[in-house]
Amino acid sequence: MFDIASKMNENEYFALDWASKVQAKAELTAEDVEMSQEIDVWAKEIGNGIRPVIELSAYLTKVTQPIYANAPFELLENFFEFSNVGEFDNFEEIEDAKNTLQAFEAARAVGNVDRTFIDYRSAAPTWKHIQLETEVTLEKLRKGGYKTVAELTAFAEEAMRNKMFQMIMNVVDALIVSGDNYGTGALSETTVDAIVDYLNDYSNEGMILGTSARINEIRKLVPATLLSDGMKETLNRQGGLPFYRGVGFIGIPRTAKLADGTMPVPVNTVYGIAGKVGEIINRGDMRVLSSQDNNSEKIHLKFTGMEFGVVIRHPENLFKHLIQ
Repeated sequence: MFDIASKMNENEYFALDWASKVQAKAELTAEDVEMSQEIDVWAKEIGNGIRPVIELSAYLTKVTQPIYANAPFELLENFFEFSNVGEFDNFEEIEDAKNTLQAFEAARAVGNVDRTFIDYRSAAPTWKHIQLETEVTLEKLRKGGYKTVAELTAFAEEAMRNKMFQMIMNVVDALIVSGDNYGTGALSETTVDAIVDYLNDYSNEGMILGTSARINEIRKLVPATLLSDGMKETLNRQGGLPFYRGVGFIGIPRTAKLADGTMPVPVNTVYGIAGKVGEIINRGDMRVLSSQDNNSEKIHLKFTGMEFGVVIRHPENLFKHLIQ
């Protein structure tokens, strides 16, 4: 018999990867096929009342927990550090030192100059909580079997991941409303160069992030006269460049759109990111609770306990351009 628990202990993403492949109608490995067969029998037994519905919520908790605990979307890991605290633990604020010391010209060994001091800033997180509720009918479990379980898992994972990303970017967006790392106006060659110049002052691994439509606009603005022959070939072949002057372009595709029609990042804004900007603290563990309505033969599922804090320690590593 195929041992699902052992596979998930070996690889915590095994069941999640399986669900994604089933939902996408991708080619399945021999192990994936065995997984489908085991889940199919198990799901139909729940649908027929042979197994308790709590088994479904326990399975979903096990499968989707890594989404929250380990944030398996690599993009955020490029500019945030991740840590974890217990559900009832308090996050210890950490002081960040900013160099505000000033040196003055002075006469040799005579008199004094004004004293200046190091600026110690205390960084406290902005706490957010995500919750998702849905239901599945017993008939759907009996009829769809493993496909229903895979669909439910993949859709819940996608919805929670994209919502978490959107909430984090909302914190970033609200932070920058003025200053030399804030710009407004239409996208132009001058705009792109200003963002790139700023990012290159702070990091040699900067990136510009936005919706794929906005990033495609930026790619088209890169002056062709500045491109090498290899870059021109890439431009002709792909219709755009992956980077410009050492700064990468990251586009969020339309397929990442949330169920309410919004994108994980605002459509009228692009962000420049120069290295690590802060920290994301995951607090506690995600839980999936279930209750059965025997009259309507439905299972109510509640995904909760997904709490995280966002700390921006280095706002100077961010650039925001509002497109008007």
